[in-house]
This record gives sequence, structure tokens and C-alpha cells, in this order.
Amino acid sequence: MFKISQFIKFKREKKVKLSQKYEKDSKKCKQHFNVDAIPVAMETDNYIEIPSLSSKPLNSIPNAADCLELRYSNDKGRYLTAVRHINIGEIVIIEPAYSWCIQPTYLSTHCYRCSLYIDSSVIPCYHCSLVRFCSVHCRLQAWQSGHSIECRVLETLIDSDVGKLAQLSWSTIIYTGWKCLKSFLNIQNVTVNKSVEFHQDLPINQRSMALRGFNEDGVYYSDDYSTVYHLVTNSELRTQNDLFERSIMAWFLVKLLQTTEFFDSYDESAVLEQDRHLRLLTGLMLTHLQNLPCNAHDVAHLHIPRERPTESEVVEVGGGVYPVLSLVNHSCDPNIGRFYYGTTAVARVISPIKPGDEITDNYGYHYALTDKQTRQSQLRKQYYFTCQCRPCVDNWPLYDSLSDLNMVLLCECHKVIDSCLKCADFSQNYLKKIEKSQSEFDDIFKDIIQGRCRELNRVQDHLKLLYERIQLPWKPANICQEALKLCYGVLSTAYISSFNSCDKCNECRFLIPYSESSL
Repeated sequence: MFKISQFIKFKREKKVKLSQKYEKDSKKCKQHFNVDAIPVAMETDNYIEIPSLSSKPLNSIPNAADCLELRYSNDKGRYLTAVRHINIGEIVIIEPAYSWCIQPTYLSTHCYRCSLYIDSSVIPCYHCSLVRFCSVHCRLQAWQSGHSIECRVLETLIDSDVGKLAQLSWSTIIYTGWKCLKSFLNIQNVTVNKSVEFHQDLPINQRSMALRGFNEDGVYYSDDYSTVYHLVTNSELRTQNDLFERSIMAWFLVKLLQTTEFFDSYDESAVLEQDRHLRLLTGLMLTHLQNLPCNAHDVAHLHIPRERPTESEVVEVGGGVYPVLSLVNHSCDPNIGRFYYGTTAVARVISPIKPGDEITDNYGYHYALTDKQTRQSQLRKQYYFTCQCRPCVDNWPLYDSLSDLNMVLLCECHKVIDSCLKCADFSQNYLKKIEKSQSEFDDIFKDIIQGRCRELNRVQDHLKLLYERIQLPWKPANICQEALKLCYGVLSTAYISSFNSCDKCNECRFLIPYSESSL
């Protein structure tokens, strides 16, 4: 009993001391920081200049350019194709994230709402000490769009080590809100107006699959929850163990949500209604735990080390949900690249696209870096398909095995020039043109690898020439395309990284927005 009374006394004394310390520190803070005098730069949102689509928006998919069209087949599902020739550099998709989550590693260094790096102007959350904001505006926007609900349990969620995709599923539900989810559950079987002239040539069952997520007017809005819900889940291809584990995770996330103010206030007598809502919400969470692993995208920014600019890297700061980008299929040699302006994804064309060609992205397994067996295995494991892109079918070699000497010319007929009787006489003219262009690019490339991306149009023209006149794969073509992607990365959210005291630990690293003068 004596020990218990001692312990109680100790706890009371500690509580008093902590209370006194809090009052003392609070007064000190108020003396040095006037809340009413927050700098204007911290009050407003950090302005991110986002480019425009290269042509008018597509009527049925406003976040995509009208040079694209949506198609459907049983083996590919939904996919986008070109309706005209699309040049290198054209912007074909611009899409803000429907929802996104930050990597726990960057919670203390990047804005929880817009993903931008925060220097000294840190705005704290209203209540928790876990997240940071770059401005008062970002804090308010995050609070109103769901952080007010997750604030007190976010630390529990992260400490539970549920993983990025589970956290993203959580963020998607939180951002959508219970009121919207209830409304969606009541009207989820939307019938597209029969007067909409869209995929009328498809059989009824295929047209129904193609139009999942479209509203009744036949429009696919990126900020409509229906587009997220109807992304493919591959449930029928998953094992029982996989589905069981995801069901348990869904149950855990919903039980955690139940401890917040996510749900509307319940009448204590409506126990059955509560149970029904919990079951419905668990079903929605389970849907996202299945469709986001196949459809989510990383949110990544370019980092250029000031001391070693040739070692630039794209750093993943989080993950996001992009319903329009999810319509783009994979290729081990993609023709678009994704570049992020904050959390807004911009898709630029990185190789010429002919009318009728499919628009393709890369899901993380590029032929130049990963061997065919590994690519095929990983894509089947996560995305449940066998890749039939050109590098896989023709078994293209890895980048290190490519030659920069054995250049095979193509003629205007797109045949090997020596085998085309029509164009054989022009081989020397083609060769001289390519050699001159390559020489000019080599000079430009010296600046690019130092982080100074000038002469963008000349780089685009050179890459276009290589795709038209060289049989791929060819190492200089890979180098040119990567240089172009670096230039596009510099135009998006990019930073120059440097170190305070050492060149090894992240704690000593700081970032400044990219500019050539800062290198």
C-alpha cells in the first residue's frame, strides 16, 4: 500500500511540474512569436505554375487532351489511343490527385497537403505534432478535407506499419467523406444516358465495362469518387489468403475510423443501422485495398545534388490516386512520362505516337534496367497480366548490353535502309543528318547532366529524328530520352539538394527550389 501511495503522489507531482513547465514555455513562445503577425507568404498557398494541355480537353475525359480516345477490349480492358500524330513534348494528361498520402519519412520535411518541401516557414497542425504545412492555407485545406478527422489517430495508423497502399486507401475514404460515400452507395448503379454517342459500337456488356465510373452524361470526372471506386480490383485473380489478409486490414482501418468523428452522429437506438454502415464502409475499404495496388501512382520530385549534379534522382515522397492516369496501360518502353507539380501529375509524350497507337506508361519495370524474366514475373504478381510490349516480344537487351556503335538506319518506308531498294540511294544523306544532330546533342548533353536544361526544342527534335531513322534499341537514343526526361523533371517540382555538415545522412540534407543560378 505504501508503494502504491508513493506512486500516486509521484504521478500527481509530475503532473503539476509538467503543467507549470507548459505554462512557462507557452508564455515564452507568445513573447517571441505573434500569431496575429504571420508572414503573408505563410498565409497563402505556395503557387505552383502548372502547364496546360497541348490541345483542347477531351469532352468525355476533361483531364485528357482531345488527341486521345478511350477504347476497350477483353484482354486489355480500358486503354487510351491517339487519334492523330502526337509529337514529343506534348502534354496529353493533367490530373490533380484525387487523394494522396505522404511517406512517413517526409512528414517532418514536406507539406502534408501539397507535398512541397518546407524550409524554415513551418506551420504546425492545429492539434497534432506529426504533420507540417507550408502555409496557413494548406493547413486549412488539409483540415477541411479530412485531417480534422484523422488527426488524433494518424500516429496510431503510421505506427501500425500498415504500409503506403493501406494508408492511401484510408486517405481516399477520409477525403471522400461519409456523407458522399453514403450518397454514392445509394446511387452507385449509374446508367449512362443512351443518347451519349460513346462506344456505341461495343456489345452491351463490353460498353458497360468501358463506361464504369462515367456519370449519366458520359463524362469521366477525375474528382468524382465513382471513377476511383470502379478502378479494376482483380478480385477474381487473387488468392484466398490475399483476400483474407486485405479483409482483416479493411476491418482494422474501419475500426480505427470508428474511434474518430468520421461517421455522422448516431441515434443510440439505431444499432442495426450502425452495423450496416460499418459493413458497407468495410466493403469500400476492401475495394480500395484491392484496386489501389494496381492503379495508384507514386508522387515523386526531382532532386539534383549540388555537389554531384550528374547523380540526379527522382525521389518518391508519397503516393496518389489518379483515375485518368489509371486508364493508361503499361509498356516496358513507354511513350509518356509522368512529372509532378506538387501532387498534380502531368503526362508528357517522350516518343512519337502515331494515330491508332496506344498511350503507354511504365509501371516501374523498364526494359533498359530490368531483365525480361524479372519484369514479366513482377508485373504478373502485382498487376495480373503478361506484358506483350515490343521489348518483351523482341527480347530487347538491357541498357548496359546496348551498343552505341552499331547504328541501323531506317528509311522513309520504316525498313532497314540497306534492304529497301527505293531508299538505298539516300543512306548517306540520312547518315550525315543524324551524325550532325548527334554532335549537336552531345554538346547540349554536357549542360543537361550538370542540371542546366537548355535547348529543349533541339533535344526533342533530335530524339524525334532518332525514332524516325534508327532501328531501336540503340544506346544513344536511350541517353537522349533520359536527358529529355531530366529536362521535363526540372520544369516540374524539382530541388537542388545540399548538405549542412556532411554528405551522407539525410538529417544534414536540405533542399532549395531548382534554379540554374543555384547550382
